[in-house]
Amino acid sequence: MSKARSTIESNESSAFSNAFKWLNINTKIAAEFGWNSWLWIYANGRMVGWFIVTTGMITAVPLLFEVKRESILEDLEQIQIGKQLAEGRTPQELAFEGLTAAVEPKVLN
Repeated sequence: MSKARSTIESNESSAFSNAFKWLNINTKIAAEFGWNSWLWIYANGRMVGWFIVTTGMITAVPLLFEVKRESILEDLEQIQIGKQLAEGRTPQELAFEGLTAAVEPKVLN
């Protein structure tokens, strides 16, 4: 009988066979761990992502509306000040009535 035939028929494991078994087992373990980790990240990431997005929208959208409204009010106030100055009113009179943008701020005094 040849040496190859006796090696095949014997139940002894070669170093290559043992390494292949080790690689096969550890690859399955790593793949299972990776898949389970991905499922955990996906499940928890959806919840955390939903929390972050909704919280951001709840806080940012009213702020954006308020900034837009304030800029529109400033523009309307400037138009009103321009009309009243054209009618001959003084900036101090307008400031006394509540249109404080008619008078430049005195920050250097």
